[in-house]
Amino acid sequence: MSERAPYSRVYWSIIDDEKFEKVYDDDRHLACWLRLLIAADQAWPASAHIPATARRSSVNALVEAGIVDLTTGGRYRIHGLDKERGERKRMATTRGPNGDRTVPGRGPNGFTVSDLAEPSQAEPSLAEPSRDPADIYWQLTGKYPHGKSLEWIDGLTTQYGSERTIAALTVAQSTDPSVNTLLGRTRDALAAEARKLDRRERADEEARLAAKRAIPRVEEPWRAEFREAVRKQYERFES
Repeated sequence: MSERAPYSRVYWSIIDDEKFEKVYDDDRHLACWLRLLIAADQAWPASAHIPATARRSSVNALVEAGIVDLTTGGRYRIHGLDKERGERKRMATTRGPNGDRTVPGRGPNGFTVSDLAEPSQAEPSLAEPSRDPADIYWQLTGKYPHGKSLEWIDGLTTQYGSERTIAALTVAQSTDPSVNTLLGRTRDALAAEARKLDRRERADEEARLAAKRAIPRVEEPWRAEFREAVRKQYERFES
């Protein structure tokens, strides 16, 4: 599959993005932006034409917010899209001498796990690194998952979380680039990690209980005095 994936990215960070302050809560402006984003994604790297159905007031609001850049001839560009799409294209097409996807100074897959953990300082609404394991699978293999592959990835994400699934995918692909066994090896690695974590947690709990039992019990003085008083009273009663 080429880098022109059949989707457009909408990051949740637009909710708190200052540029979207007057856009996100306005359904008309937000709908207009989404339609312009889809059209711009389809037209990229060329500029897209503003649809005849686009509300002029919404387009003006997007331009004023710095989200849309108008060009000549009734065309426009989405601010930040060039950088985001350029990075996606670079990740999908750059390969090293051995045929692996690579970028000078980075790992065999073009990025490292630390890249996935660190937030991007680029345009927040368009250029943040993906946290979706399906996107990472596409970047690693050049094929966007669908059918059972997508269901499998969704299942791993639900069970182990996005971060662990992404890390396991990355390590599994770097050790063996075979796409046919990638998801199986990722599942096995996640399961092994979960078992190790369970054993570690049980060992920690046992160590905590053992340490608690090893602490000598200090009896409060009043308990000893009460027990001694009861003993003496019992002895008097017996005598």
